[in-house]
Amino acid sequence: MKHVEIVDRAPNRRREISAVSDEDFAQVFETRDEVCLEDLEKLLQDAAAFWDRYPPAEVDRRTVVRIHGVFHTHPRGKVSFHA
Repeated sequence: MKHVEIVDRAPNRRREISAVSDEDFAQVFETRDEVCLEDLEKLLQDAAAFWDRYPPAEVDRRTVVRIHGVFHTHPRGKVSFHA
């Protein structure tokens, strides 16, 4: 099992931590430790069976020793610089 932090940008957000199977973790994160939903291939985005079990129930963050990955449910932020 791997621990994943679920992050969104909702105004009432909270950072949930879930425990996922090693197989599901490998499918989502591959060799990265942080992904956005938009990073996942269309095949995975359309896989209903996968999303029925992901993210699983939240775990008590006091029992978590390590967070293995961060999953952002929002699109990447756009940054602009003004001179």
